[in-house]
Amino acid sequence: MNFPFFIARRYLFSRKRFSAVNVVSLVSAVAICVVSSALVCILSIFNGYESLIMKHSAVTDPPLLIRTADHSMLHADDATLLSALQTAGISSYSFTLKGEGLVRTSLRQQAVALLGVDDRYVGTVNIDSIAFAGTFSIEGLSGMAALNVGAATAAEMQLGVGFVDPVEIIVPRRVGLINPLVPAGAFKSMEGKVASVIASGMEPTDHTIILSLDSLRRLLDYTEQEAEAVAIRLQADGKPEQVAATLRSVLGEGYQVLDLAGQHPEVSQLVSMEKWMSYFILLFILVLAAFNIVSSLSMLLIEKTEDIATLHSLGASRQVIARIFRMEGMLVSLIGAVVGIVIGIALCLAQQTYGLVTLQIGLSSVPYPIRIDALDLALIFLTIFALSYAAAYYPVHYFINRRLKQN
Repeated sequence: MNFPFFIARRYLFSRKRFSAVNVVSLVSAVAICVVSSALVCILSIFNGYESLIMKHSAVTDPPLLIRTADHSMLHADDATLLSALQTAGISSYSFTLKGEGLVRTSLRQQAVALLGVDDRYVGTVNIDSIAFAGTFSIEGLSGMAALNVGAATAAEMQLGVGFVDPVEIIVPRRVGLINPLVPAGAFKSMEGKVASVIASGMEPTDHTIILSLDSLRRLLDYTEQEAEAVAIRLQADGKPEQVAATLRSVLGEGYQVLDLAGQHPEVSQLVSMEKWMSYFILLFILVLAAFNIVSSLSMLLIEKTEDIATLHSLGASRQVIARIFRMEGMLVSLIGAVVGIVIGIALCLAQQTYGLVTLQIGLSSVPYPIRIDALDLALIFLTIFALSYAAAYYPVHYFINRRLKQN
């Protein structure tokens, strides 16, 4: 057995003359245990938040999305693009176009996001699964455009499938000259009827009106071949990473191929920022807990002054003696860290299994999302290891050198 570790273990578990040493060591271990378990739980919750958002986003967003690198319009008849869309692993695709406008009825008006989709959209994105009123459709109703209204917009505008009056959509005129004497000429409008109300639980989608791609092209003065993006659905055995890599190699640098995370970079950035802010806040508490290790080691060194002199007389070098007490201090923190990490993992597994704590989303509640990441566990352990080593190094180095010089 390693000699310094053997002595350090004996010092840790043996009774001391000063009972305060045991108390302070226990307080140090408990503090580190609590903070490490809190770190496991909090980091896992933030991981779960991101997974939950992406899971809800997968209902309204495609697994892969193609758009131009400079965010300009792409053309549906582009030979390179059409060739790339024949890549193995692609089940279906749909061209889409986004815009912004004003939705108006006889009683209310509100700014709204517009999404134009072609007739393959339902087969590409599971949008029809979240239509809780009516049936999702982009085919014309009574000679007017079919409008699929987000739940938030429908509630604020008091729109529904049974709404009799036509709904007017107004957008700024994109091309052409504007007569300043006729201000109304600066806008274009179209009328439509509500085909369905969709509720995804995602803020952007619930404030969006989905209509046919051709209707939105005419309203925004785009040509019949222009679109903003291509939504892609994968086959059951298709792997997003492999298909995306193939598409990038075929399309070149002029196009971007985005997975779900790439379509919503703000989500990953926000969750990551909050996650690491929480980590650094708890890291500060860990630093405070590490001062207890300094206190307990200092008292232990005072108590073991005679043992230090004896070990030195028996031939133990300064390095060996210092290593004994550094190991003793690190054992206190590492025992607390291991126990805390195990408790944190147990709490996370209990939440995953039984849903002990719930989160309110819209009208329903779901268990708090949890996803344990092995890299987070490794980071927590290495952080505590580094702090405990730093906390143990200075008092041991200072005391041992000073005591042996005096002798």
